[in-house]
Amino acid sequence: MATVKETEQNLVALCAALLGLETDKTIFRGELPADAVNCVAVGLTGGGNENTPGMERYAVQLLGRYGTRDAAVEMCGKFNAQFPHVGDGFYILKLGKPGVYPNTQKGKNTFGVSVNLDVRLTK
Repeated sequence: MATVKETEQNLVALCAALLGLETDKTIFRGELPADAVNCVAVGLTGGGNENTPGMERYAVQLLGRYGTRDAAVEMCGKFNAQFPHVGDGFYILKLGKPGVYPNTQKGKNTFGVSVNLDVRLTK
């Protein structure tokens, strides 16, 4: 099995492909860089081995920051279109609905977008 860091890196690569984003430019591992706008971060927020043999389960949050509400709503739509997602040896479920909310970043109005995911690795 992969380490937690490797799992998070793999999730970033998968989400980049699904959402049409570029690793380390418009999608990041763990957290959003302080000055970054119009991008998403993929962060493991908990999990690991479950009581089910051969399965690992992780709580994951996709968190974005956008300069316009329209851009945040568009990413929210991409979250809805791509999740749930089933792949070879894993599946990803949405926990609730993605949401958009107003935010302030260094004195400028921005818009956040967030969705929580349940990631299950079966191999």
